[in-house]
Amino acid sequence: MSTTLFDSLVGIVGEKNVSNREMDLICYSSDIAPLPETIISTYGIKMPSVVVRPQNPDQISAILKLANEKGVPVTPRAGASSAMGGCLPIDGGIVLDMTSMDSIISIDEEGMKVTAQAGVTFQKLLRELEKRNVKLGTYPTSSPSATIGGYISNGGCAGIGAPKYGPISSQILQLEVVLPDGEILSVDSPRSSLLVGAEGTLGVITQVVLRIYPIPESFVALAYGFDNLTLACEGLIKLLESGIMPNSLTFMDKCFLETICELGLEFPKHEIVFCLTLEGRKQLVAAQEKAIDKIFSGGKKLDLAFAMEEWERKYKTELFIKRAGPTIILVEANVPIIKLKEAVNSLREVNEKLGLKASFYGIMGHGGSMLTMPIVLTDERMEEDYFNTLLSTLKMMSIIISAGGVIYTVGLHNCIFMGLIHNEKKIEIMKSLKKKFDSYGILNPGKLTECRMAWLKSLIK
Repeated sequence: MSTTLFDSLVGIVGEKNVSNREMDLICYSSDIAPLPETIISTYGIKMPSVVVRPQNPDQISAILKLANEKGVPVTPRAGASSAMGGCLPIDGGIVLDMTSMDSIISIDEEGMKVTAQAGVTFQKLLRELEKRNVKLGTYPTSSPSATIGGYISNGGCAGIGAPKYGPISSQILQLEVVLPDGEILSVDSPRSSLLVGAEGTLGVITQVVLRIYPIPESFVALAYGFDNLTLACEGLIKLLESGIMPNSLTFMDKCFLETICELGLEFPKHEIVFCLTLEGRKQLVAAQEKAIDKIFSGGKKLDLAFAMEEWERKYKTELFIKRAGPTIILVEANVPIIKLKEAVNSLREVNEKLGLKASFYGIMGHGGSMLTMPIVLTDERMEEDYFNTLLSTLKMMSIIISAGGVIYTVGLHNCIFMGLIHNEKKIEIMKSLKKKFDSYGILNPGKLTECRMAWLKSLIK
């Protein structure tokens, strides 16, 4: 790295907010799913030259102008709670750590909106809102580490509140974004939807205005165990047909439950367990609970104390399983609930053929979809085995897509599937937008509209 670039960045953000120490660069070269050296070299991933922590939009603007001038790639990064490689600096250059921009600007209880910087974690924001007796509509199960900007950039269509309140895109009133050329814009809804799911390729989100809601009068956590996948999926379809939209709903399969029980958590033994929450007026919630008891009569209603306990650890269960790894590979796709049984059965057949032991965890999303996550435990230190396991999970993704699923986060690993989920015309439109916004191609290169690993397709057929 040239000292001129480093010195220029120091001049923009101050010496304490710039680092080129080797340990820092290593830490910023992965997300929650570390990659072995074999994969890094195969993908051609370069270590970043420098990590920068901007404090405000003006600094980000200056950084992007400098990057354009010098032809240096910039990779925005927030909580790095995804496992798809979306925040990996594939071409090296500058990693833009957004977590220092974590201020809550204002909470407007009359206008029912909150303004916060993009680096705020959802957990921090939720705690502050709760003090005012208000809440967010939709937020991720990774709230302790997930930031507002990161969740929006990855699409935010599944999570707590999504079935009832809709995806995060419907909660956005305004976004502030720094475009790749350094221009700072405020974008109102619905134009802000252009940046939802763009994974930091079109601009750097710096501030967000979100809708907020009153804390509901009544809240209840419920859980049901099923010993048959067919009955469980039929129950979900009936739930959709009833028009009852829970605040949240997660599912865990037998393999997932067995693994976390081995790690010390206590869970009932069933083929499938649903955990869901309802909220609203007291009479309405009580009526909905009775209706759901009938809808899920093919299973067993579990202890209310267990259901509440699972709600209390809603941020922990999903990734608690990582302790058995030590590495996990996630497959994340939104599957229509009407096709969930087909998708899970197909995936289980592939797992058996490939000799994998995948656990299934799901989070209900908006519009009758389920964010379906096969979780494969592995060890990045076993490099050849890890690569073969990664190929196997890519095969699983292709199966989910063929069953009507849609990729949740594209990142780096899933770029090879863009042609399966978008027709050629739409991909060309996406590429033209990228070119229009980012004419020098500096912002998060190698992601979304650009596939560096096309040859992988031949290995997963």
